[in-house]
Amino acid sequence: MQRLARNTSWLLAAEVVATIVSIFQFPLVARLLGVERFGVLHLVMSSVGLITALLTVRVWETIIRFLTEFEAQDEAERALAIVKLAYGLDIVLGVLVFAFVAVIAPFLGTLVVQTSDATDLIRLEGLRHLLLATSGASTAILRVFDRFRWLSAFNAFSAIGIFALVVLSLFLGWDVFGYILAFMLIAAAQSIILYRIATHILRVRFGGNWWSANLTNLRDLRRPIAVMLFSINVDALRKVATANADTVILGLFTGPYSVGIYRLAKQLAGYATRLSNPLYTALYPEIVRLYNEHGIVRLRAFVGQLTLTLAAGVATLIGGALLLGRTVILGIFGSDYEPAIPIFYIIMFMHVWLVFLWAPGVLLTLDKARQLTIVNLVSSTIMIGALLILTPLWSEYGAAIALALNFLVWSFLIAWYLTQLNLFKNIIRKSTLGNS
Repeated sequence: MQRLARNTSWLLAAEVVATIVSIFQFPLVARLLGVERFGVLHLVMSSVGLITALLTVRVWETIIRFLTEFEAQDEAERALAIVKLAYGLDIVLGVLVFAFVAVIAPFLGTLVVQTSDATDLIRLEGLRHLLLATSGASTAILRVFDRFRWLSAFNAFSAIGIFALVVLSLFLGWDVFGYILAFMLIAAAQSIILYRIATHILRVRFGGNWWSANLTNLRDLRRPIAVMLFSINVDALRKVATANADTVILGLFTGPYSVGIYRLAKQLAGYATRLSNPLYTALYPEIVRLYNEHGIVRLRAFVGQLTLTLAAGVATLIGGALLLGRTVILGIFGSDYEPAIPIFYIIMFMHVWLVFLWAPGVLLTLDKARQLTIVNLVSSTIMIGALLILTPLWSEYGAAIALALNFLVWSFLIAWYLTQLNLFKNIIRKSTLGNS
């Protein structure tokens, strides 16, 4: 708990800096672009984000799982091999996806974004995603080797750099193009710096370079690695649905104005999840380490303490948002965004899932990836179905209801499965080392 608190505090410090920066950047962008162009911006980013997430493979959890194990057992060849696999997947798929996005950009622009400059904006956003291709693997390596303090400073300076470039581009009148360009330039710098630091750490620790590693060292682990990659990316599909699919589907049935209203409400509500990211980032390696070193008894006690704290925090969070939401939206974003207020109230209930923030990490550590996959598939499928049914009927209200429903279904299924494992029951009973 002490190590988790220390690592979380470093990442949370950076997230607080980024959030403070965003508190100024978010309203400024929304006001300067206006509702319509604000909607265009998020249609472009969501369309490309949806395609990228569906066609690439998320690797950082897999690196953490196996690199932590190989590092503890001093298996240098295997450690470098898992890194090579991760970087190879990221680079190859990143190039292929960018080429695909560039080709279908005119179609996406006509069907989803519905503006004359949509094709160029989509291609520019696709290039930004390509430049970020190796960042996930590099960041995972730094987490394994406990470089949370460095990551904290890096993330904080990145947020400040983005803010400076975004503000400059908008005041120069570069509109949505300038906003995406600013993020693209920072993405290029981030990828280069993270890669150099990560590869330096690997050379010092293992005395070699990842590109010379032999992938046959992972032959006996092909199935566990494949299962975890598949399961993690099904989990990513759930996150894609909540991050991008709702915006794209709403854009198909309505237009940039409705998307602008919806995205403002969702982005404002998303600050709570954003502040939880440092906890999960530090939590997953800690769960793996704790289980490998001390077993299931200590793990149950650990997540028991954590769950009770998270439940109290979530209740406070939702209650405060319901009380202050109207004042915040009208006071900061202006009367143009008043229709976003009820949307914000609905979306806030999605944060029920934060009570189970630790659950994916625990299930992966206990080799329950298949069960996590099923839960994520069911909840994501329900959300997509609800979006397709409710969005044509109630526009942004339908999208908000579908979003909240996804997290409520996911939380119910996770709670039910933990009960079957006799884990959830112990958590609710304030499990301790003795009664676990």
